[in-house]
Amino acid sequence: MYGGKLTTYRKLAEHAMSELRSPLRFDAREWTRGSTLPGGNIAKGDFEAFSTEQTARYSYAPPKLIRRLCRAYGTRIELVLGSAQGLKDLGEELGPQLYEAELQFMRDEEWAGSGEDALWRRSKLGLRLDAAQKERVAAWFGR
Repeated sequence: MYGGKLTTYRKLAEHAMSELRSPLRFDAREWTRGSTLPGGNIAKGDFEAFSTEQTARYSYAPPKLIRRLCRAYGTRIELVLGSAQGLKDLGEELGPQLYEAELQFMRDEEWAGSGEDALWRRSKLGLRLDAAQKERVAAWFGR
């Protein structure tokens, strides 16, 4: 409905809401400046410490995977990985270090409705996958 770069999304959203204030009759005060994005409540804003802690917590997974998930989901990483005790608990690996558990999270929590939506709008993982891997992701969403 309304988009922009990550650096301007708050300003654009506040502008859109101010335009809707009168016809929809609601208060559209600025409120986003001090708000934290979902998953952004990392202690002291120390991403490196957070990433190191998660790598230890999920020691069954490759550190590169955990770091990517920390960057993508922040403190919501636990919603992606859940109670998994090993990689097999994350479901099928549909692309390099892309498991069903992450696609389920994107579908259920971030409203990804298709493989293309998950791979391009939500994650940009489409840049890393070959055609066959992209097709497996699309087929997963088609089930």
